[in-house]
Amino acid sequence: ARHGEKGYLCKTSGWSQLSALENEIGVCVNKKVGGLAKTGEGVDYICTTSGWTRAVPADIGGVCDSTKQYKTVKVSGTSYYCNGTSWSTMSSIDTQLGFCTEKILGKIDSTGEGSAVVRYSCESTGWKKMTALEFLLGFCNSKNDSAQKVVHDSVYVCSKSSWKLGTVTDMFGACDSLAAGKTG
Repeated sequence: ARHGEKGYLCKTSGWSQLSALENEIGVCVNKKVGGLAKTGEGVDYICTTSGWTRAVPADIGGVCDSTKQYKTVKVSGTSYYCNGTSWSTMSSIDTQLGFCTEKILGKIDSTGEGSAVVRYSCESTGWKKMTALEFLLGFCNSKNDSAQKVVHDSVYVCSKSSWKLGTVTDMFGACDSLAAGKTG
């Protein structure tokens, strides 16, 4: 019931003025328990036996378990996904590129265009941002430490998890009496 721009609810104890939230999304009563409502600002609420409470991903998507892995839900404007055991906030990269799963390990994808392009590789820990050299040569890590790769007229050496421009010796080998007269 409304009186002078204010909403009221008849309870066993008499008339009770509604809160601003109840005025906006309605009253949470027993027959609405489990129901969802959204405010004008996009905030989701669930009706519980103790009244309106801000909704959490499980209120919308249910319990997160292995049967719901990678299921997504949106709560109050934020996207969440089920990681197999709990609901986690989706990263903007997952939102743009999709989930990095075991099925696509090693896949390279990108965001942006032209000079603003950013490349990512799907690794066991999720999407990993790649530098221009990593895109060209692959990742430098403990598995390929000391590896050398030649690109155009330069050699790069993997050292301490990053690619570094190699030396003339790295490119052409030792310059000693055995190599005298050799040109690079």
